[in-house]
Amino acid sequence: MSTTDHIYNDSYKVIMAAESMEISIDSIRYRLMPKTKTAVVISDSSKYQGEIQIPSEVIYRYYEFGIIQSMTFKVNTIGEKAFFNCSLLISIDIPDSI
Repeated sequence: MSTTDHIYNDSYKVIMAAESMEISIDSIRYRLMPKTKTAVVISDSSKYQGEIQIPSEVIYRYYEFGIIQSMTFKVNTIGEKAFFNCSLLISIDIPDSI
């Protein structure tokens, strides 16, 4: 399972009202879909490199009323061209959830 040191300043209502949100967690870029609690690995403008391990779940942490909350998203898709033109990418470990 993956986590991040960054905690976002969103509220649960804002998160759930969003169709999707794009964020980076542990150097992997995701599109999170709050209504289905799923995540898609997407292209990153800085280009992936080295060895990438895609987790089966990611945790989105946020503050609400001064308290750290979290929401877990199941990673179930790799987006089209997510790794396109990543010439320095050595390997990708893909979980069974994809």
